[in-house]
Amino acid sequence: MSAEFDEETPEEHRKRVHGELFVPGGPDVAICGLSVARATITQRFDVEGEAEFDDSEPVQWQIYGGPTGAQVPPYLLFGDLIVTSEGWFAGTTVVAIVEFRDVDFATHEPEKAAAAIEWLGPWATHVLYDAAAASVRRLAASSPEADLEVPYLTPQARISNGREA
Repeated sequence: MSAEFDEETPEEHRKRVHGELFVPGGPDVAICGLSVARATITQRFDVEGEAEFDDSEPVQWQIYGGPTGAQVPPYLLFGDLIVTSEGWFAGTTVVAIVEFRDVDFATHEPEKAAAAIEWLGPWATHVLYDAAAASVRRLAASSPEADLEVPYLTPQARISNGREA
C-alpha cells in the first residue's frame, strides 16, 4: 500500500474504492463484496461399525457474522450451505463485506454491531444463499454421480452471531 493511503480515513477509503456508496436518501448499509470462501463436494462412505449417514436434514442454511474490529472492512457476514443426499456431501461458505453509512457503528459499538446479525442476516439471506447455491450447483455438476437437489427458493436460515456457530 502506498504512503498516500496510509492516512486515509474510512470515509475517504470508501469514496476512493466504492465511489459514492451511500447516496443521500439511500440505505444505511451496503454489501460491498461477495465471494466464495470455500467449497467442497465428496462422496461419503459407510465405514463398518460407524453410524449411518443422517440425511434427515438434506439442506442446512446458516448465516453468522459480526464486526471485524477493523475500520475496513467493518463487518463480515458468512453464509454456510450444506446439501446431502444418498451418500454425497456438498458444502460452501460465502462471505459478504458489509459497510455502514455510520463508519463508527461496527468499530466503536461492538456489542450493538454483534447484535446487528439479527437484522442483517434476514436482510442479506437471499444474496448470500444465491451465491452459495450457485457454488453447490457447480460442484454437483462437476460430479455427475452426485444427485444433489439444491432448492431455488431460499430456505429459512439459522442465524447466529458466530460465537455459538
